[in-house]
Amino acid sequence: MTDKNDDAAAELLIKEVDEDLRQEQLNKLWRKHGGLLSVGAVAVVLAVAAFQGWSAWELKQRQASSLRHAEAGVLLEQG
Repeated sequence: MTDKNDDAAAELLIKEVDEDLRQEQLNKLWRKHGGLLSVGAVAVVLAVAAFQGWSAWELKQRQASSLRHAEAGVLLEQG
């Protein structure tokens, strides 16, 4: 019975050490590259926002052009 408890305790200790090591590695990676990752994320958000803004502007331009063509067609029909 003691061997099983010792094995379980040893396994638990190994898991805790592994988790601590992974956490330290993640923290080290974040300290090294976190700023770059943050800048990259902000750049992606800004690029998407710019694209959406441009798409909305382009749609407005097409709608205005379509309205002008429709008005021109009405004027042609009226003579």
